[in-house]
Amino acid sequence: MTESGKKRFSLKDLSLFRLGAFIWLIGTLLGYYFYRTGGKEFYKEGYSLPLMLPMGIDFNAVYSYGIALRESISAYLNASSIYPPFVTVALLPLTLFPPAAAYHIYVVFLTIALFCMIYACLAENESLSAVDLVFQALVITLFLSFSYPVNFALERGNSDLLAGAFAALSLFAMTRGWFFFSIITLTAGTQFKIYPVILCALLFKRFGYRSIIWFLAANAAAFLILGVPAFLQFAASLSALAGVPSLWEGNHSLYAYVARLEKEGFIPAGNLGPARNFSYLIFFGMFCFAWLKSWLTDKERSLTMGGGPRYFSGSEIGLIGMGFCLMSLIPSVSYDYKLAIQVVPFLILLARSESQLFDSAVRARVVAALAAALMALTLLPRNLVARVKTPWLILLFLLYFYLALSGKAVCPDKSAGKNGG
Repeated sequence: MTESGKKRFSLKDLSLFRLGAFIWLIGTLLGYYFYRTGGKEFYKEGYSLPLMLPMGIDFNAVYSYGIALRESISAYLNASSIYPPFVTVALLPLTLFPPAAAYHIYVVFLTIALFCMIYACLAENESLSAVDLVFQALVITLFLSFSYPVNFALERGNSDLLAGAFAALSLFAMTRGWFFFSIITLTAGTQFKIYPVILCALLFKRFGYRSIIWFLAANAAAFLILGVPAFLQFAASLSALAGVPSLWEGNHSLYAYVARLEKEGFIPAGNLGPARNFSYLIFFGMFCFAWLKSWLTDKERSLTMGGGPRYFSGSEIGLIGMGFCLMSLIPSVSYDYKLAIQVVPFLILLARSESQLFDSAVRARVVAALAAALMALTLLPRNLVARVKTPWLILLFLLYFYLALSGKAVCPDKSAGKNGG
C-alpha cells in the first residue's frame, strides 16, 4: 500500500476482461502512433483504404439489383447478382430512396449492427448491470468505428457487419437455449454472407441434429425466395467470382496468401494448387478435430437436443474463435473489411472468468493477453509490421485451437451463478 492508502497499479489485479482490454487498447494506441508518424515526410491521417468512387460501391451494387427486381424478375436475372436473393429482398425498401440517401441509411444500419454484435458478446458477462452493458458496448463501438476494417466496411457499404451481428446474436441465443431464435439469426447471417454457416457446428453441439434440419430448411427457403432460376444465377455468379479473386494485399484469404508465398519463392513453382488444397485440408482438419474432441468430452452432449441455458465453455469459445478465423481465411475473397467480425470470439473470451476457461488462471490470462495483442495487430491499418493480415489470423487460429483442445469442456448452467466481472 502507498502512503495515501491506495494500492499501486498491477496487471495481476485486473480481471480477465480488463487485462485483455488494457493490452488491446495499449497495443492499438502504440500501433497508431507508429503508423501515423512512420512516414518519411507526411503524417498518415488515413487508414490505407483503397478508396473507390463513388463511396458505398458494394452497397450500390445491391441497390442496383433491387432496382432491377422492382422492374421485373427477368431484369433481376439479367443483372447477375453476386448476392443471395434474400439480401436483395431484405434491402429492397432502401430502393425507395435515392442512391446517396439509401447508402447513408445503410451506414446507420451497419453501425447499429456493430453495436448489436458487441452487445451480444459482452452480455455473456452476466455480472454487468444493464447500464454498464450498454455503456461498455457503446464505448467499444465508438472505439472500433475508428478502426481500419470498420472504416473500410462503412466506406464500401459492405454487409459483413450485418453477418457478424447475426452470427453473434445466434451465439447469444445458444447460451440461453433459444432454439428457433438461434436458427433464425444464424440463417440471416448465412444469407448476408455465406461463411457464418460454419457455426452450425456449434448449433449441432448445442441443439442436436434437429437444429441442422431446421437450419437447412430455413436456408433453402431463403435461397429460393425468388425462385430456382434466381438461386442458380446467384450460385453461378458467386462461383465465377470466387474462381478469380484479387490477390492484392487487402485480401487476407489463404487463397491469396499462398499465392504470395509462391510468388516470393517459399513454395516451389508449379505447386500452387496442391499447396492451397493442403492448407485448406490442414485448417479444416484442425477445426474438425477440435470440434470432435470438444463434443466427446462434453458431458451434456446429445444427438437430439442439448441441455438448458449454459455458458460457452473454454473449449467451445476456442471452437468459436477457430470458426471466425476460418470465416476470413477460407473464402478466396476476404477483404480486410471482414476483419471486424474477429472481435466476436475475442469479447466472448474476455467475458468469461479464468476458472471458466482453464483450471489454471495463469493459462487463461496468457491466452487472453496473446489474443488481445493479436487483435490489436489485426485491426490496425495495413503496412504496419506486416503488409497483410493473414499471419495474425493464422496465429489467432492456433491460439484458439489451443483453447479448444485444453480449455474446460463444460461450463456451469447460467442458473448456477454469475461469472467474475
